[in-house]
Amino acid sequence: MEHRISYSAIGAFVILLGGVLAILLIWLAAGGAQPSYNTYAIYLKSGAETLARSSSVFYHGVPVGNVLSVSLNPAHPQSAQVLVGVRDGLVLRKDVEATVQARLTGPSYIELTGGSRSAPPLTVKPGEEYPIIPVTPGTVDVLLSSARQIARNLEKVSNRLQVILSDKNVVAITESLTNIHHMTEKLSQYTDEFGSIVTNLNATLVNARAASSRLPALVASVQAALSKYDALAEKASAAAVGVTSAAHRLGTLAPNARGLLSQLNEVSENLNVLVQELQRHPNSVLFGKPVEPGPGESKPPGG
Repeated sequence: MEHRISYSAIGAFVILLGGVLAILLIWLAAGGAQPSYNTYAIYLKSGAETLARSSSVFYHGVPVGNVLSVSLNPAHPQSAQVLVGVRDGLVLRKDVEATVQARLTGPSYIELTGGSRSAPPLTVKPGEEYPIIPVTPGTVDVLLSSARQIARNLEKVSNRLQVILSDKNVVAITESLTNIHHMTEKLSQYTDEFGSIVTNLNATLVNARAASSRLPALVASVQAALSKYDALAEKASAAAVGVTSAAHRLGTLAPNARGLLSQLNEVSENLNVLVQELQRHPNSVLFGKPVEPGPGESKPPGG
């Protein structure tokens, strides 16, 4: 009987110990003692579709909580209400801001920034159930905005391509290509002529090269001619100065020359009178001018 009692006690102890161990394992598997969290609300107009339940919440890069739920905002259905649980003991200030950051793989996460010591703690506003964390545009908003802009640009490009590739333009482009094809065929028929043109062009280039080689000598000749012309111009300038000086001197002599001419004219007139007198009275050179007889006097002989 004693052996039966001892076996029963041992069995009960083993069962009790196994239950305690099972409870301990379940507790450890659940993560041990779960910390308490404070719930905050974030209202998003875009980017909520990239979040999932249990998405991480970071504060300056440090994990501090998780997303508890994502649902429509009861007051404003055009936005989403995201409830996040932030570890108890972390005081969020009124200047804290939330952004939705994208990941290359997996769901997005929420990044909390700001929070100066001088700012008051974030509290529940009247009529609200949870404190509200303000939102600033994050990478998801930038990506979505860029995607929308790219979509608009693609739409514009598509519309322009449709205009360019309209039936009328396609026919015009086809005709242009056909004309180009005909033109190339005609050009291929004149290959020999093009060859002669190229040969003549090469000869022209050779002649031009030879002419350019003689150009320095021609330039030197022109420079020498210009030098001679400069010397001739200097002499002509000196002669012009001399002529100007002579003209000036003649201008100063003109009054004297007029007086001299007047005197010469008088002398010429006196000579004419003398010649006429000699023609009438040749002996007047020897005997002087004859005296005319007075009344009652006879004219002397030979007179």
